[in-house]
Amino acid sequence: MAGGMGLMSATSDVAKYKATQGQLAEIKTGLSSYYTQFFRLPCPDTDGDGVEDFVSGNCTNSRGFLPHVTLGIGGNGDAWGERFKYVISPKFVLPVVTPPTACYSANMREPTGKVIVNDLVVPLSSANPVMDFAAFAVLSTGKNGRQTNAGMSSAFSDDGGCATLNERERENCNNDSVLRTGTPMSDSNTIVFDDMLVWIGDMQLISLLRQTEACKISGESKAFDPSEKTNTDFVANATNYNSDYGYFSYIPTSNSDDKVVIKGNVYESFDLGNGNNVLLVKGDISNSGFLNVLQAGSGSDVIRVEGSVYESIRLGSGNDQLEIQDGVDLNSFAPFNNEEINMGAGDDQIRIYGNVRDTEIKLGSGTNTIYIGGSISSVRITADEGTGVLYYNSDTKPSSSTLTLGSGVTIKCKINNLWTNCP
Repeated sequence: MAGGMGLMSATSDVAKYKATQGQLAEIKTGLSSYYTQFFRLPCPDTDGDGVEDFVSGNCTNSRGFLPHVTLGIGGNGDAWGERFKYVISPKFVLPVVTPPTACYSANMREPTGKVIVNDLVVPLSSANPVMDFAAFAVLSTGKNGRQTNAGMSSAFSDDGGCATLNERERENCNNDSVLRTGTPMSDSNTIVFDDMLVWIGDMQLISLLRQTEACKISGESKAFDPSEKTNTDFVANATNYNSDYGYFSYIPTSNSDDKVVIKGNVYESFDLGNGNNVLLVKGDISNSGFLNVLQAGSGSDVIRVEGSVYESIRLGSGNDQLEIQDGVDLNSFAPFNNEEINMGAGDDQIRIYGNVRDTEIKLGSGTNTIYIGGSISSVRITADEGTGVLYYNSDTKPSSSTLTLGSGVTIKCKINNLWTNCP
């Protein structure tokens, strides 16, 4: 009978731990949603009434209980009936910040402290930003929570039941700068550690905000997305060429503003001339055994190629935009060695959504951006007279044997949905 009762107790404990883990996951989601809606996290509850506490537009304390009334979640506490504890970074709370400030808040950092994750120190100090920075953490004190919290003067204080615990358990109730999570541990009938903790990194939380409509409003308030296609109308009032553009083809262009749609491939050189031109190529910029150049002069041009590019593109001065839906390979078919994409002077944007190989991209003077969504192989990018940023849709930088960046060009990778320096 005693053995059976022990088994029932163990089974009940497992169920309660799992239930509390589910509650913590729900609370984490709720806090993240609160932040994306109100551009701040709720303040901790410091007086135990479930409502966030703040004075003169600032949180009373960065540590306390979960404000379950304000948040609308967690009012019954964990599976053992104990209130959830809650710690926040001051950078994510009152006073409220609004877009675009919130959308561009890329440097939010907790000024002091650290979180221990599976016995590994995660510093929150900007002096050692090696690992993730926490925006908030929510804690359940586990099965022995009633003992832990008894007689404590606040949610985090080294008195009352907290003072009677072992070192591991005390980390999550005293008022130092350390929180701990890890595998539950027991010694005979004594709990060594069974607290449960969830948290979210600051950049993860900002990333969630940047994906909301609040950060996608018009103008400069819109979060920058280097992969976003131009909203240019390529079709209205355009000159349509309904087949491939070859040796005997002719499309009238001028040194004014031209708009052209080529519904096939481009096999021969095509010159848009000067002016602010718009060109849509439904097929490829293909190779026909001769040097084939898509060219434009002065003016701000917008060019979209819905296929691949196998021949040179040379654009003159002006703030040009070039979009290539598929890949770029300038040497796979052509017998020439001087194939290139040359954007000329001006603040230019290039967006290539496929793979790029055996290609040289020259950026002239100005501030230029390049987005490459596919793989890179034998690519050189230069901006000798200006600057350029390559946004590479990967979490790691290509090796130096596959990518060469000339002077003035830097690279950013996409990590946790954020563009940051490549590891």
